[in-house]
Amino acid sequence: MKRVQLAGIGVLAGALTIVGAVGPWATGELLRHDVAGTDANRGVTVAIAAGVGLIFLALAGWKNLRWAAMLAAVAGLISFGLTVWTLAAINSFVGAPGGLPIGKGWGIWLATIASLVMVICAVLASLAKDPEPAAEVPPATTANEGGTE
Repeated sequence: MKRVQLAGIGVLAGALTIVGAVGPWATGELLRHDVAGTDANRGVTVAIAAGVGLIFLALAGWKNLRWAAMLAAVAGLISFGLTVWTLAAINSFVGAPGGLPIGKGWGIWLATIASLVMVICAVLASLAKDPEPAAEVPPATTANEGGTE
């Protein structure tokens, strides 16, 4: 795939990560309401990192910049790491004791999967070959252009 195609998929994944960060991360009967990712600093950081990755991937696709794709991969790794950490310790995210049954909402799953897709697309976009420069075609000439024969 070309860098622009990978960047386009990565931009979509970044947008979905932001949607997931706003969605519910923790659910349960013991909670008064679903807890969104942005109800805590961790979810806000996921959304901001995904937004930064989205901007860098858009730049990588638009201007064909390898370094922008690499920076997008770093931002995506931050989002992915924070969502995996929250998935592993959802009870501490909501401040509940470890024994309480706290469910994982659709937002944390969407943010985790989409941030992983963003990282994969950013890494592949940074590894994609640069397009070959177009070869110049010499202008058409006639055989007796000089008039010596």
